[in-house]
Amino acid sequence: KEISKMKDRLVLLVNTENAQSFWRPDYQGMDWGDYTNMGKEISNMFKEQTYYYDKAPFQSWQMTTFRAYPYNWEIYIEDLDYNLVKIFDSDYKPTSNQIVARLEQYEQMNAIPAYKKMAKIMKDTMKQEEASEKVEPGWRSSASPEEIVKRQEAAQERAREEAAKWEQKEGV
Repeated sequence: KEISKMKDRLVLLVNTENAQSFWRPDYQGMDWGDYTNMGKEISNMFKEQTYYYDKAPFQSWQMTTFRAYPYNWEIYIEDLDYNLVKIFDSDYKPTSNQIVARLEQYEQMNAIPAYKKMAKIMKDTMKQEEASEKVEPGWRSSASPEEIVKRQEAAQERAREEAAKWEQKEGV
């Protein structure tokens, strides 16, 4: 009932999937435990995700998921030569099974053996670790959880800046 009093106020929910107590609008309140009815009501209110950005490994590919409403959901992977390749473009958010199917198509069309993509992601992870160690030796063993989160946020900001540069280059 309190929710209905909000009327047309702007509410911004950021990184709900990465929060300590995460929730996702597309789960329709099922992740709200004993409060599924309230969760469903709130999920319905916020079901249209206006801006979404996530960059993370998926199926041994570095994957970027992006959406800026009213435009489509776009999913890119970083190919073996570090180029962004769009593998999905749709007006709905794809499921993980749909993404896996697209990745399998991409791998088959480009004859990419599993060991090559595994080698790339392992090499990329090692580079990240080495860069972190170079900047601050021993940081992983002495960093607080807050410091690790801060570093992750800085890395995400750098990724957003890179994506913006790429979009400008492509004229998007």
